[in-house]
Amino acid sequence: MKFQISKDIIENLIKLGALICLVILLVQFHSVRSTQFRYHYSLGRPWSYEELQAPFDFPIYKSDGDITQARNEALANYYPCFRLQSFPVNAIVDSVVKGIAYPESIAAKAFLNRELKQIYSVGMMTGEDMLLVKNGSYSQIKVIDNKNVAQNNLIDSCFTPMLAYSKIKIDADSSMFVILESTSFYSYLPISLSYDSVLSANLKSDLLASVSLTEGAIQQGERIIARGEIVTPEKYRILNSLERTYREKYSSGYSAWSLLGDTLLELFFVMLLILYLIRFRPNYYSGMKNVIFFLLLVALMVCLSAGAVKLGDVLNMPMCIYIVPLAWVPILVRVFFDARTSLYIHWITLMLVALMLDDPFTYVIIQVAVGMVVVTSLKDISERSQLARTALYVFLTYAFTYTALTLSVTGDVTKLDWLSYVFFAANAVLLLLAYGLIFLCEKVFNMLSSMTLVELSNVNSDLLLRLAEEAPGTFQHSLQVANLASEAAKRIGANSLMVRTGAMYHDIGKMACPHNFIENQAGGANPLNRMPIPDAVSIIIGHVTRGIQIAQKEHLPQVIIDFIATHHGTSKARYFYNTYKNQHPNEEIDEALFTYQGPTPFTREQGILMMADAIEARSRSLQEYSEQSINDMVEQMVSAQMNDGQLKNTPLTFKDIENIKEVFKQKLQNIYHHRIAYPELCQR
Repeated sequence: MKFQISKDIIENLIKLGALICLVILLVQFHSVRSTQFRYHYSLGRPWSYEELQAPFDFPIYKSDGDITQARNEALANYYPCFRLQSFPVNAIVDSVVKGIAYPESIAAKAFLNRELKQIYSVGMMTGEDMLLVKNGSYSQIKVIDNKNVAQNNLIDSCFTPMLAYSKIKIDADSSMFVILESTSFYSYLPISLSYDSVLSANLKSDLLASVSLTEGAIQQGERIIARGEIVTPEKYRILNSLERTYREKYSSGYSAWSLLGDTLLELFFVMLLILYLIRFRPNYYSGMKNVIFFLLLVALMVCLSAGAVKLGDVLNMPMCIYIVPLAWVPILVRVFFDARTSLYIHWITLMLVALMLDDPFTYVIIQVAVGMVVVTSLKDISERSQLARTALYVFLTYAFTYTALTLSVTGDVTKLDWLSYVFFAANAVLLLLAYGLIFLCEKVFNMLSSMTLVELSNVNSDLLLRLAEEAPGTFQHSLQVANLASEAAKRIGANSLMVRTGAMYHDIGKMACPHNFIENQAGGANPLNRMPIPDAVSIIIGHVTRGIQIAQKEHLPQVIIDFIATHHGTSKARYFYNTYKNQHPNEEIDEALFTYQGPTPFTREQGILMMADAIEARSRSLQEYSEQSINDMVEQMVSAQMNDGQLKNTPLTFKDIENIKEVFKQKLQNIYHHRIAYPELCQR
């Protein structure tokens, strides 16, 4: 036995999966935020947050300039380190005399001994090491002997082989000078000073390490700065120290408790959204695409806001968050749904974004005002130009609330950040992209905006002009049905614009053979009367299928196609069914030949259209147009549809149906009211 999962279970699982994905996404963004220092400040500007107290003990770090100066002072005592190797001067003299073939006289050896003893008492280094020291602008070197005793020697007193060679030549007599001049005397002089790079680096590190990076400390709970207080250089240094300590302290990442707290908050706000839909908008919640649309819209705004927050951290411009067009949420939800839902989802999104901000108080106040202005300005959206006006209103709201809040906190007009108004203007410009988003949502989520419905219901559209020309009677019937249905929808709070648009297109299938339908026959013979009843009824029933085909060819939205498919539901073509049954009383009839394919209506608007269509058509066959006859006809037609089960899949209540019938009765009585006869003028 196969186990089959129902469609409702699959849809609920998809909704749950989307909700979990949203919460995980939110946690990821907020975990990044939690490891960052959450305050933005500038030297000379007021502190815009609540009073700040030290959350823990931390040192006050010196400024970069002070640290650089202290390090330079410490390095003033640094000299490159050289190891001194001792050589017996007599052995060096013997090597030199032997190498240059110099006469071994007592006087010559005494001269060389004296010269080399003086040179090696200071030290002999390579020319490269000498150049290294002088390029470093060092006046001395630190010499460490074999006993690890250090002393400082002036670099100018040290020798290289070439310097030693020059000194000896200067001090030599003429005979010895000639000999030295003709030999490479310097090549016989060993190096006694060797540069110790490791010891030099350690010495420099020790000197730098001895420089203190701090001066003073702040104790936990100590007040750092109050709201509105100007950030002075001293306060600026303390705040920098707190920020540095904070980043070092929490560089390990996101704590488990922070993760739990953020997850609970985000889950709470998302569940509030779901509970609102279940409790107050169950028809929205029942549609999986609606829930996915809401969650994706929230996710989009949170992603954009997280990016703006990171950009603001990099540029040290916290106002970057205001470039994100959060008003997209109330605009898009208002266009496709209702004002209450748009405002509620806007506030939920706002709370989720505010959790990432350092100063949520100001942001929340401004965005609440913006959301209310958007919903108010789009009360009855029917023109695309309304979005442009709304964008202007949003900019004015941003500018006004920001200016008022800043003046309230600082009391100084010079503290206004004029760059913020640039962000507000950019935000308003980005709102105009809602045009494209509306079109994208219509295609992806198969939804209709009010603006599109207005365009579709325009009688001057190409398809409706064709209907008026090719099937004028059907066109007039559609107009009457649209008027009846839209008034009934208004009475019960349904979408009157949608039902009016659906009514205008519900009979477009009759354009294929308009002369076969009685409303298009100008008193002539009915072609259907000359056909066998099964053929005639197939033409009548077929106008639904042909209407769907025409609508699909013209790329009408699926919502409008659903009106065409459901306006007769699964009812029977009663005229032909009854006639055929009367003519063939003993024959077993295939009722499927006389039954529309359906489906039955499944929305309130579709149910209203079905009732309006049947009642308008039936009203044309009344023999007498009196209040009683109209009332009886409306009651009879609606009762027949209810008894036939045509309205069972709609969310219409008994109260809705009673209100709808009342509207139909009033409208029909106004249409067919009694008129007085005008008297003829008497001839005299």
